[in-house]
Amino acid sequence: MFIIIVLIAFFVVVWLFGLVSKSIQKDRDEKVFNMEASLNKFSDFPSTQRFDAVDSIITINENLSQIAIAYKDYAFRYNFSDLVESEILQDNTSITKTSRGSQVGGALVGGVLAGGLGAVIGGLSGTQTSNTIIKSLSLRIIVDDLNKPVHIINFLQNNNQKSNYPCVKEAIDNIQHWHSIMSVIINRNEKKVGEG
Repeated sequence: MFIIIVLIAFFVVVWLFGLVSKSIQKDRDEKVFNMEASLNKFSDFPSTQRFDAVDSIITINENLSQIAIAYKDYAFRYNFSDLVESEILQDNTSITKTSRGSQVGGALVGGVLAGGLGAVIGGLSGTQTSNTIIKSLSLRIIVDDLNKPVHIINFLQNNNQKSNYPCVKEAIDNIQHWHSIMSVIINRNEKKVGEG
């Protein structure tokens, strides 16, 4: 009799877990749909690169030299020349940033100047730090907009996985890619200003 009760309890827990998972997925799908709708207000903005983040979408159009960032209920569109700074945050701590006017690109906050960004984010080099848990990875983008100067793009949020897990490695690769794109844009803008 005890075994039957345990089995019934087990199936009830599995069933409830399934319901919660479906609810979470439904909420995620709804957020993505709403972000898509926000982004679609820019019908003349075909993306050349795009990333669907945890709670936003970031996309660029290289031909128009513009960036768009969409959230659940609204979207923003900027010229590349409006980009002021890009910064990677790991667990709300700055790891690296590139700023207009003072090129800090590649210089790592805290005095760590070598090893590459991947070695810093999550300590992917070395056996001792490869098991570090990264709770969040965000890209902070600052633009020349007095109404909404700061945009936070979350690449990893509420994570409990170690830095050597595939989903965390993918988030690291994605945030490095997008920070690099922002850095290239900032550097190109600086060159144009220097030439003009």
